[in-house]
Amino acid sequence: MKHTKVEIESIILKLMKDIKREYYTDKDIFIEFENNIDAGHNIKQIKNGWCVGVPVPDYQFEKDEYVSILIFIDDDTGKIEGFLDNSMGRPLPLKAKLDNNGKYILTAIK
Repeated sequence: MKHTKVEIESIILKLMKDIKREYYTDKDIFIEFENNIDAGHNIKQIKNGWCVGVPVPDYQFEKDEYVSILIFIDDDTGKIEGFLDNSMGRPLPLKAKLDNNGKYILTAIK
C-alpha cells in the first residue's frame, strides 16, 4: 500500500472542492483499500486501489436523502480512475485528472 487512508481522504476533499460538488460534511466518507477492483462502467481494472463513497444529496428523488459518489483510485499511481455520481440516476462514468493549474477536472471515460 503506497497511500494511507488520510492521504486518500485529502485527495477526495481536494477533488470535491475543485469540481465545486456539494457533499455532506456531517457524514463519513467511506474509504476502503481493495485488491483487483473491477468497477465496470468502462473503468479500468485496478490491481491495488481505493474504493471511496462520498455522501451527496439525492437530486433524482428525495433531497433529504443521500446517495454516494463512488470514486476509484489506483494506489500505485494515486490517479482517480473512476467517478460515478449516483445522485441523478444512471451515472456517466468519468475520470478525474489534474489540469495545468493543479485543479481536478472530470473527463468522460471512452
